[in-house]
Amino acid sequence: MTSLKTAREAWRRLVDFTGYLLAGLVVLALVTPGFEVRALPASARDVEEMADLCMLSERLLKDYALIGMGVHYHNPEKDLEDNLQRFERYLGELRKRPLDTRLKKEIGEIVRAWEGIRPLLQEQPDTKAASDLHRRVDALSRRCERIALDLAASTGIRNEDQVVLIAELGMLSQRLAARYMLRAWGVDVNDYDRQATDTIKAFDARLQHLLDEPDRVLPSAVRTQLTNLEKPFKTFAFMATRSSGRFVPSLAERNATRIHQTVRRILKLEEDHLK
Repeated sequence: MTSLKTAREAWRRLVDFTGYLLAGLVVLALVTPGFEVRALPASARDVEEMADLCMLSERLLKDYALIGMGVHYHNPEKDLEDNLQRFERYLGELRKRPLDTRLKKEIGEIVRAWEGIRPLLQEQPDTKAASDLHRRVDALSRRCERIALDLAASTGIRNEDQVVLIAELGMLSQRLAARYMLRAWGVDVNDYDRQATDTIKAFDARLQHLLDEPDRVLPSAVRTQLTNLEKPFKTFAFMATRSSGRFVPSLAERNATRIHQTVRRILKLEEDHLK
């Protein structure tokens, strides 16, 4: 009995010692200069979240303008608040990822840009502040686009960049909607006509690039949904570029949201295909 008790005591001390040793090694590793968690390649989830940030940034600006105009169609107040929370969540998750130094630096750029945008979005919409917000959001969404492509390359997943191209369709449609709403609100959008034309051309080019992919790369369900984007976007593009001076924000919002929802469905189909 005594020997059994002694053996149990010895085993307990060994377990305690091992636990303390492991805890000490962890602490030592964390405080040791130069210690770094091994960088991992980006995941498909990282690409999806960054691509979503591209779309969300422009959609937030659109909702800001709608609220400023007093247009309540589709409840832009709720949409803005929901998308603010989603943006924060995705960005927070990306910051925690053990990516390589270059990618972490790029994500840090998004964080710093967002810190200048978030307070503006949370204030009462104002036409004077809207010009600065527009400039900041435009720079942020373009930076998100580049980083999303870098993340896609990091994954090593074949054709992962298609997720970014599809998300760009959502970003560009919401960019066009945001600028349209700002102009309807009376905000001075520098060189609006050229910017609108360039956005429409960029959308058409990306859509055609995707549709030109062979069937082995582009699933039939994705192709069908992409084709369904053409008509609502052409309708909205016509609204955004006509020179009558008459604006219909509610109709523009309906078209922009329809396109946004379709893009999200396409992204889900494409992500399932790449798994």
